[in-house]
Amino acid sequence: MSAGCSPQTPSAVIQQATVVGQRCLKTSLNKLVQDVEIQEFSSPSIIIIGEIVNFQIESSAPPVANVTMPISF
Repeated sequence: MSAGCSPQTPSAVIQQATVVGQRCLKTSLNKLVQDVEIQEFSSPSIIIIGEIVNFQIESSAPPVANVTMPISF
């Protein structure tokens, strides 16, 4: 926000994307840290900030892979 983003900027966190245990949180930028802590999100996670968060099309999301983290190679 110190760089000029509005506190109401849409934000999202996706934990364990594309695998069993995937979770998603959508919130505003000013509540992002608080909501992540309350819901106990952890690594690996992806953070998305900006209006792009509002363009999610859930019906076109790929199915979750039948694997768990960490993935063994």
